[in-house]
Amino acid sequence: MSDHKGVFDFILQEVWSEDLESISGRLWWMSKQDSSNISPLHRQRVKGRQIIITEDPRLHLVWIDDQIFLKPLPQHITSSVFWDTFMSDPSKSGAAVKLRKAALGYLRTYFYLIQYESDLRIAQDPALCLVPKEVTWPRFCQFTARFNDITDNEVSGRYHYGEIRLSRLNYYAPVLLGKSQYQRVNHQYRAYFARIQGPVISVFAFFLDSPELYASQPRRLRF
Repeated sequence: MSDHKGVFDFILQEVWSEDLESISGRLWWMSKQDSSNISPLHRQRVKGRQIIITEDPRLHLVWIDDQIFLKPLPQHITSSVFWDTFMSDPSKSGAAVKLRKAALGYLRTYFYLIQYESDLRIAQDPALCLVPKEVTWPRFCQFTARFNDITDNEVSGRYHYGEIRLSRLNYYAPVLLGKSQYQRVNHQYRAYFARIQGPVISVFAFFLDSPELYASQPRRLRF
């Protein structure tokens, strides 16, 4: 790790969400103020949610309709080198504290996402690869056991919350972030039109069957 700053910046962008951190004091508008408000992976399946992989930390645990975005656990973040180099001393510079708090918050989310061995099997599904395949259940339990004791004071503001609804983020984005939306998801428009399609067709059919409509039509002359 000769380029220490470069590695530091790379790791920070893996766990830090500038948008959500900047509005962390208002996230209670959009989510339950509870860092444990995270359903394990098997419960995500029970809820009928599709897990969408993202490498963008600003989308981690953001959900809309039947989809939830999850950022895979980077392999380096579980290594002893990472902890010895970047996480061992919480009394370092402000930037190091910022990284430590964000990393601890992000790692704590996996304590809640993977509560059972079945959750780990889901996480290691080749279609998801949320957790490296070589991580065994005993090893994962040993690694995450300490995260149950992490308090909100030890993590960055975004991680004081768990799952966040995207529709609410989009709604408040113009006010809080000065953006037209937080994240555009094409399927939300399809879902909207799918919801109104039935009523629109029903209304259209009603007017087509209306006697007044037939009465207003010009009659053809018969010879």
